[in-house]
Amino acid sequence: MNQQHNLVINIPTFSVEDLINTASPKQSEPLIVVEGMVKAIRPFSKNGEIKCYYGDLRSVFDSDYEVSFRCPPNAFPQAEGQIVKIQGPYKFRYDTYKKKFIIEVNGPCIGVNQSGIDIKKPLLPTDRNPKQTLRSFIENNKNLKGVLLIGTSVGCNDLLTSSGSNKNDFMGVETPNMTNVNAILTAIENYSNPKGIFIVRGGDDDSIFVWDDVESVRAITQLDVPFYTAIGHAHRITLLDQFSDESFLSPIDLGHVLKSVKYQIDDLKSLKRSLKKSNNDNICLQENSSKLLNRSKLLFKVCTALSFLAVFELYFLIL
Repeated sequence: MNQQHNLVINIPTFSVEDLINTASPKQSEPLIVVEGMVKAIRPFSKNGEIKCYYGDLRSVFDSDYEVSFRCPPNAFPQAEGQIVKIQGPYKFRYDTYKKKFIIEVNGPCIGVNQSGIDIKKPLLPTDRNPKQTLRSFIENNKNLKGVLLIGTSVGCNDLLTSSGSNKNDFMGVETPNMTNVNAILTAIENYSNPKGIFIVRGGDDDSIFVWDDVESVRAITQLDVPFYTAIGHAHRITLLDQFSDESFLSPIDLGHVLKSVKYQIDDLKSLKRSLKKSNNDNICLQENSSKLLNRSKLLFKVCTALSFLAVFELYFLIL
């Protein structure tokens, strides 16, 4: 059974990507805590005895970021897919298999996030449609009648006011408890096949962290409809924001962008109508020009024939 290791105070904690971006080979094996998802774990044995467990941690958010770890046999991650914290000094070493320098953290596993996700079950469904920008979504759907607006009362009102919209423009407007994901999902299930979802909230408090919960985000992404978020401010980017089709700083920001997109699309539609009318006018002009040209050719032929006839008559008169 693994021994319990307590976190030492004042030791800096890094995500995998932050460690990679800030680590320096000039530092002499500084003591840190790194948090990430276990990608692989293997025992290292010598003379029939397990000396340590080693493997890789990847970023929870970006699978391109990875560091290696080496843990003692009495304090190591128990399974791939766990989100864990490993405490110890790090160093740079050359990996002959990967053929590059890597960062390796040597120390015990001191914490496990029980809500960690299995690598074999990705956060986003593999068959989810590609992301759509808000502009692309509005262009494809023409209006907001298929959009469900869901959020706090303040957030919904801010969006409606800043976008110049009203509740009747949407498929529905719901204000459930925005700290309870089950309440939000229940509100969404009351509507049949929404084409898109706006998730908004006002304020800047710690209740926003419900959207950093892996299972909560998984539940929203598995609805498999485009969704757009405005649930925080510039310094509060959540996991849900990262997986949304497009995220905005606040409901007011989303409203302003929505209004701008609607105006741009209306202007484009007006321009297309004008262009179509100009094309039609041009076609009519070409048709009229063609008719006039044909008449001119006919008139020329008639005039030519009359001229020849007049010449012949004059010739016979002279004779």
